[in-house]
Amino acid sequence: MEYNYDPNLSAKYPLTEDDVKYLADISISHIQISLDTMIYKHLKDILRVNDEYIKKLCETFEYLHRYKIPTAIHTIVNSKNSTVEDMVSIYEFLNKFNNIKYWLPEIAGTSIYTGEDDFDTFKARRKNILEMQTCIDELIKKSKFKIINGLTKMEAEENDISKQNLDEKWNNFMNRGLCSGNFSHMYILPTGDVTICEELYWHPRFIIGNVLTQSLEEIWNSEKALSLFNIRPEDIPSDSACSACTDFDSCRSVKQICYRDLVKAYGYDKWYYPDVNCPKAPKPKNSTKL
Repeated sequence: MEYNYDPNLSAKYPLTEDDVKYLADISISHIQISLDTMIYKHLKDILRVNDEYIKKLCETFEYLHRYKIPTAIHTIVNSKNSTVEDMVSIYEFLNKFNNIKYWLPEIAGTSIYTGEDDFDTFKARRKNILEMQTCIDELIKKSKFKIINGLTKMEAEENDISKQNLDEKWNNFMNRGLCSGNFSHMYILPTGDVTICEELYWHPRFIIGNVLTQSLEEIWNSEKALSLFNIRPEDIPSDSACSACTDFDSCRSVKQICYRDLVKAYGYDKWYYPDVNCPKAPKPKNSTKL
């Protein structure tokens, strides 16, 4: 804060009052808390925690409210909390506080460390997701705090895409959202390592420095960070369609591609493959469905 950095803090475990007081004393702008349900049995199944954890979690919210720290809530919907009742339980709990910045429920995705079989038992079912989306839409109408409905209508999206020709798919791909990784954001891991994306974890290709030995300015302007941002076709192995793509510059310029998704789809060592949504690139034979 002293040097005009505004860190986006994400807490994965309960905070003490001393923790929250410290954040208030340094004028932290906001904090993000992970909260997947307030149905205690489901929370215990997801996190494998006890009653003491739940008590401390509730106290964390009380402290954040008392010290007036804006709090964003992130919910990951999976097979263990994919009910309307789970969503309502979170809404009713949050509705007691006046410091909620927003609530974002999203669908759980695969991790770069989990296989397709593992994810199949963990993912929420389509029918449940659609029911929850309707519920969230209704809660948005009456909520005093902002709710972002991250539960997309998958069937509608898939039908729309299937009807598009190649030019339409390419135009949509080129109009994709900007990836903030290594453009405006970087993420500090518990070890001090700095990565361009929190979901790439300790993947060595995307570690651009370490705050224990370097300043943030040094990391941001490091050779590793700049070479990754300014990657060239000659840096791409020949088994990737990107290595000979005539649209490489226009595709990679500023927006970049989603390295997280392609590593999950193609494999840990295939970081250089085309974006999973690129309509011009053939699917590699060893790819897995996201």
